[in-house]
Amino acid sequence: MKAILIGTVSAASLLLPATALAGDGNSRVSLGYTHYESSSGGELGLVTGRYQWGFGRFIGIEGEAHYGVVGEEVRVEDQRADIDAKFGYGGFVVAKLPLGDY
Repeated sequence: MKAILIGTVSAASLLLPATALAGDGNSRVSLGYTHYESSSGGELGLVTGRYQWGFGRFIGIEGEAHYGVVGEEVRVEDQRADIDAKFGYGGFVVAKLPLGDY
């Protein structure tokens, strides 16, 4: 699993210089943190990296990867459960609606 994370980070780092050199404003990179809290008191935290590239005025693609950094053991009545997230990813087609000149 750690090899997948290292590979993903390495691949993403190769995309960053190309994004910086493009200078066309059609690509974006973001990094964030997502926090979930359950009604039973458990917490789950994920670091998220996202890359978006627009290849036209109205359409683009986006990919994201999540890596779990916070997990807990939760008790509900007399039952125990571990909640955590290891790794996740997603890909999307993005539709854009320009509302003015840019």
